[in-house]
Amino acid sequence: MMCGLVLAAGGVAAVIYSATTSLGLPIWDPARRTAEATGFVGGVAVLGGLILALLNYVLYRKQRRLEQGVDLVGRWSVTPSEMAAFIHRDIARAALCPTLRNRVRLDGAAAREGIEVRIGDTAMIVGGSSYWLGIGFMNLDGRLVDIAWIEGPPAMIEFTLHISRKNVSKIAVMRIPVPDAARASGLHVVSHLHRATSPHVRQKMWEAFPDHFRAAQPAAAPV
Repeated sequence: MMCGLVLAAGGVAAVIYSATTSLGLPIWDPARRTAEATGFVGGVAVLGGLILALLNYVLYRKQRRLEQGVDLVGRWSVTPSEMAAFIHRDIARAALCPTLRNRVRLDGAAAREGIEVRIGDTAMIVGGSSYWLGIGFMNLDGRLVDIAWIEGPPAMIEFTLHISRKNVSKIAVMRIPVPDAARASGLHVVSHLHRATSPHVRQKMWEAFPDHFRAAQPAAAPV
């Protein structure tokens, strides 16, 4: 949220600079055109910064609700030994294809101490960090197009996201561990969130990114 506010503040400064600089300058003066261009960029920065701050605030509120046990679809803990096994499997899976690299950030502390996983309808908390699941209008980080169960041990849930921006169309994944004790809860998460995906969109993604899905398919199948 702070990054968005800083960006917006910089935009406001640019707009103020533009307004004060261009006053009194002839319309044909290059300095006026430069100031007006600065003002335009500043206006875009204000809008973008406010949108970013709003999205971060909404994610913060969603994280707080999940921490309070509200809107939970699944919740489980992963022990250090289970985390060590997951990290080994995660690295091996990422080596199958560049697009299978895990976007979930897990450091050495996660392997040493274990983590808690909390999953809601639109977001999840993994080891204290929050992630959008790409469902509904909160899909700027990618739209959920597939979710798969990968048998273990430990089992894993793999979220496949499609990121579409100007001149950019790519696939990314988030992968989390599911210990044996949480198998029923993990399968419930997959079944619940799978209903938020579209078979039509999933088929289009298979056709657009065949290398990714060929690499992913042998070890994962939608539930």
